[in-house]
Amino acid sequence: MSTVYTPLSHRQLVAALTYIDAILPSESTRYSRIHTKNELYAALARPPSAADGPGYVYWMETENPDGSIESKAGFSNDPDRRLIEWGRQCYRSDFELITVIPTLHARKLERVVHKFFKIADLWKEPYCCESCSVYHREKFEVDDFGGIPGATNITEILRDLVDLGRLEFTDL
Repeated sequence: MSTVYTPLSHRQLVAALTYIDAILPSESTRYSRIHTKNELYAALARPPSAADGPGYVYWMETENPDGSIESKAGFSNDPDRRLIEWGRQCYRSDFELITVIPTLHARKLERVVHKFFKIADLWKEPYCCESCSVYHREKFEVDDFGGIPGATNITEILRDLVDLGRLEFTDL
């Protein structure tokens, strides 16, 4: 998978931050003590860890027995291999890989994406799976947010912000 990456201009960066600011509430109504817009901006401004590097952030989804759609956001150097691993980890899982987004800082982008969707109150409460007895986290219910296409759009905007490196919001 090779994709040509074109960084945002200063004007596009300001527009992206303005858009994020407009669509996101100040804080999560379910998790207001720890998930706020300021926490998201701090995560964007923090430099990537030494362990971070290029890779992909992906969105997978599956239909639950009750008919609801469950989405998972994660990162990997090889999303197809990760999908196979996920299928081995949870035999109930029939996730389909929907979107793969290349990034310069895969771990950081995944953390930022998770924060965004938690603030937007789309995070699915972690649960212990009846099939594999694993405590599943990092799953989201993004149907009310435009489904995976809406989640992909936000992920790409966040990717552009993350891949710029250390952001100084006061300079924008």
